[in-house]
Amino acid sequence: MLTANAPSHRPCFKGYATRPRCNGFTLLEILISLAIFALLSSAIAGQTTSSVRVQQSLETKRVATQLVENTIEQYRLMETLATDGRKRQVVKYAERLWNVDVVIENTRRADMRVIKVAANPADSGKTVSAGKSHDSTVVNMIAYLGAH
Repeated sequence: MLTANAPSHRPCFKGYATRPRCNGFTLLEILISLAIFALLSSAIAGQTTSSVRVQQSLETKRVATQLVENTIEQYRLMETLATDGRKRQVVKYAERLWNVDVVIENTRRADMRVIKVAANPADSGKTVSAGKSHDSTVVNMIAYLGAH
C-alpha cells in the first residue's frame, strides 16, 4: 500500500536547477535528436536514389553497347560487302525496344566500308543518329567492314 510520503518508482535528483529532474529525456532533447535523424535519413535517401539512377544508366549503356556491337558483327558476317546507305530501325533487344541507326559509307578502297551504328532506348522519345554526337544517343560506334 502506497502512502503520500512513499518514494516514487522513478528516482529523481536535484541538480543545479531548483526543480528536481527525473531520469529520462526532455521534449527538447527528443526533438533535437529527431531533427538530426531526419537530416541524416534524407541525406542517405538522396544518395540511394542517386546510386540507383547511376546503376540504371550504366545498365542501359551496357545493353546498348552489346546491341551496337552485335549489329556491327552481323554486317561483318554478311557474305557480300554491304552497300552504302542509311538504315533506321526499331529492334527488340534484352526485353526492351531500341532505336538503331546504321550508316554505311564508302572508303577510298573499294573493298572496305565504314559502318557507323548508334542506339538509344525507343521509349526515350528521341531520335538517334549514327556518326553524330547527340545527348539522346546512348552508344555511338564506328567500325570498318572489309571484303572476305
